[in-house]
Order: sequence, then C-alpha cells, then structure tokens
Amino acid sequence: MAGKIIGVHGIRGVFKFQSFVESELLTPGNPLFYHSTDHKIHRFSILSIKPHKRNYLITLEGISDRTQAEAFVDTDIYIERKALPDLDSDTYYWFEIVGLDVVDTSGIHQGVVRSIMETGSNDVYVIEKNNDEYLLPAITSVIKDIDLDQHRIIVDLPDGLQ
Repeated sequence: MAGKIIGVHGIRGVFKFQSFVESELLTPGNPLFYHSTDHKIHRFSILSIKPHKRNYLITLEGISDRTQAEAFVDTDIYIERKALPDLDSDTYYWFEIVGLDVVDTSGIHQGVVRSIMETGSNDVYVIEKNNDEYLLPAITSVIKDIDLDQHRIIVDLPDGLQ
C-alpha cells in the first residue's frame, strides 16, 4: 500500500493523502491503483502533488470536483511493487510496516502500527492499542526484529511505555 486518502481539500477534487512510501515515488505521471467495492483494480495517474502539514495534497486524473473526491475518502492507494527499488535486508518500506502487530520481548501484544512519522534523526511509529496511541522510536535499541512473514515487530519497550 502506498498510502490512504484521508480527506478532501477545497472544491476542485484535491485529496488529502497520507503516504506510506518515499515521496520520490509519488510524482506527476506515476500510476496509482485502488480496489473498488466490486473488487476490480482501477488505475489513475498523479496530476500534481505537494506537501501539506504531515501529509500531501494530491490531484488525480479524472477527479475534478469535491463530490467526486469525497467518494474516495478512506480508500487505500497502491503502487506497483516493481516500481519500487530493492532495499537492503534490514530496510523496509513504510507500507510494509504499517499494520504490523507490535509484540514485546515477553510475547505480549503491544498494539498495531497505524502510521509512521518522519523526523530528522529516525522514524517514529504511531502505535494504536486499546483506542489509544503512543509513539515508538524506530531505533535499534527499541526495534529488535521485523518479521514480515509473521506480520509482527518485536520491541524492547523503553521505560515509561511498559
């Protein structure tokens, strides 16, 4: 998943878009995909994109007014996997991390990764547990293992989060 349409902006069909991939993969002309309620895959191209607060404002081909755009709110957006460059073995795309279960070193479930914040020094995972959120720094002293096959992250929680 490349991201999620989280709202609309203005009256001209502009979306508020939460990205789970690096910004250079989201450029005008690049294709994006979504699954409709009838389980078909649809494609559209990015016309424009610009940063907006912690997200992006994005205009997509064929969407020209607010009413059209509102129908896409809460839609997951995808890019082709082959469009992504290969990463080192201990490096992951955000879309691979979002949705993973968070388990501490004792095996206790600590929540689910809901989003990722980019900071100057390291990423920060936004973890949801029991309808609350807490922030977890994505640093080696905290993140002990990321297991995509088991759909989980094993963490050593810092004092204060235990």
